[in-house]
Amino acid sequence: MTGTKVYETPEDEAGIRYKTVVEYSTNEEGKTVKKVKKYKVYKKKVKVSKAVEARKVRIQKRQLYQKPNIRSFRTGPNLEIVKLVNKGSQYQASG
Repeated sequence: MTGTKVYETPEDEAGIRYKTVVEYSTNEEGKTVKKVKKYKVYKKKVKVSKAVEARKVRIQKRQLYQKPNIRSFRTGPNLEIVKLVNKGSQYQASG
């Protein structure tokens, strides 16, 4: 019998989960050998200063409220490109 099985635990409050890998193999003598490997899986947290965090929030808010001037996408069976140009508050197709 040869093969590999993987077992994982759900994340706890700190974001840590444990992973167990069980490998079955056959040695030269014909006996089945079981190898168990245990891993601790976590994401590294990086401290970000308050000034940098505030700047990122401002940038995200600014990008959220901006309207695109030109947007292009493919439409129709012949896949022609249509550009939307902002005219006031209405979008008009041109192309």
